[in-house]
Amino acid sequence: MNKTDPYTLLASLGVSFRRELDFSFCPEECLVALIEEHNIVEDRRLLSLTILAFEQIQDILRPDLLTHLAERLTPRSRSVLGGIIFRGHLNNPARWKGFHRYLIRHCGKQIVIGTPRLLEVRGKDEHFLSFGVAITPVARSDEKKLVQARWLLKNNPWLTSRILFGPSSRADIVTIRKKFYESNPNRIAKRFNCSVPSITKIWNEIILAQTLGLEVG
Repeated sequence: MNKTDPYTLLASLGVSFRRELDFSFCPEECLVALIEEHNIVEDRRLLSLTILAFEQIQDILRPDLLTHLAERLTPRSRSVLGGIIFRGHLNNPARWKGFHRYLIRHCGKQIVIGTPRLLEVRGKDEHFLSFGVAITPVARSDEKKLVQARWLLKNNPWLTSRILFGPSSRADIVTIRKKFYESNPNRIAKRFNCSVPSITKIWNEIILAQTLGLEVG
């Protein structure tokens, strides 16, 4: 993913900003870009807003896709991702067990954000600390900073398809075909770090459904 304004990425995840919306990246790609490309762990405001955005749309995110994308991240970024997601506020923790195990195995160690004196005085965030990040306690931003959930689900095409088909590769491929984000299964597999045969199978099934006159997306 090319570097994008972090506020544009957050706006696509449902944070209210006066930015031109760009829905060409799926929500998981936006989360990864915020962490890897914008180093939000060093920016308290961006970090708090990202936690807020994640908690709003967590039920329609894909832990499996995050696992694939996380394979490309640095150990430091995986640690930050873990601290954002696993804060005791998951609606369905069972969905995220596999991703939690992956991050614990592959996260960084002894990452320090801030001075030792500051950490001693203010304490450390227990959620980030469990992934090897020593940082002062982080609180999510106020919910008033979010757009209405119904508006987001209707206007973000990735989320709209996932409401219809469930959070899955099929839903995302429907979105990609409908919006012409990618031209073939190989490009999708490379983009999402997924298996070419599995993506190709779904791609061809969607084409078949369309040739049969079925409503797809």
